[in-house]
Amino acid sequence: MIAALVLAAGSSQRMGARNKLLLPVGDHVLIRHVVARVHASNVGKTLVVLGHEHHAVKMALAGLEIEMVHNLRHAEGMATTIQAGVRAVPTNARALMMVLADMPLLETSDYNRLIDAFEHAPASHPAPIVVPTFENTTGNPVIFAAAYREALLQLEGPRGAKALIRQNPSAVIRVPMPSDHILHDMDTDDAYQRLLRRLA
Repeated sequence: MIAALVLAAGSSQRMGARNKLLLPVGDHVLIRHVVARVHASNVGKTLVVLGHEHHAVKMALAGLEIEMVHNLRHAEGMATTIQAGVRAVPTNARALMMVLADMPLLETSDYNRLIDAFEHAPASHPAPIVVPTFENTTGNPVIFAAAYREALLQLEGPRGAKALIRQNPSAVIRVPMPSDHILHDMDTDDAYQRLLRRLA
């Protein structure tokens, strides 16, 4: 079983007064758009880690068969959000897929391509870290084998799990992706407008 952790606790400061997770994207707001595509993939469980404006974000996800986790320490950085999610993942999970909540171009097929790469990892990679690439540029989401659970719980600061990838180069499986969906997040209003045009 692979568990997806959707990291949705940040305050989206670069977007100004608006919470980017609650901005319209297609027929839904961003967070529901992303979580629905993740949940439709071949993951065994979908967990969403909430923080900033958690009540409003939780309401936006009403009706989806997912688990929501509240990170009380979200203001301290992404590491605390990852830790809150990892602690909530069932112990029988074989891997954890870290999903950024502000990447609306990603499709269910993108998630499944990475899951398939993990499931078919060669024997030379008993504890793989699956990283998507497009034209040799790495992106998100990233799948970590369960062997990295304790290391994920030791992360610190705002940069997430990038250090863990750098520390384990021999474990990394790079998966070429068919599009640049893995590269585009929605941190600013300009990025939001560009992504809306691509989704139109």
